[in-house]
Amino acid sequence: MADLAERRAILAEALQDDAERLTEQMWEPAKIYNFGGKDNEYNERDVPEPPADAKRALMSTAAQAIDRSLKLVPPETDQQGLAAVDAWLRGMMGD
Repeated sequence: MADLAERRAILAEALQDDAERLTEQMWEPAKIYNFGGKDNEYNERDVPEPPADAKRALMSTAAQAIDRSLKLVPPETDQQGLAAVDAWLRGMMGD
């Protein structure tokens, strides 16, 4: 059982790394391409960052990786830290 827990922790870390790499790609130069026209020609172009639909796909995939990582190794709850954050948020909202 300990071996499985260790393997889950390793996998969770790898998924977190994947999510970070995916979110970084949203702001890096990319190549866009398309097939089209009557001759079904291939066209490509370099752009400073991916188009919105590609960013949406990257973010969705990153979110899935983060979700799976959290399911494999749930974060420890820090009740004292959460209480401090809650108090800070209440102060920000004027409650």
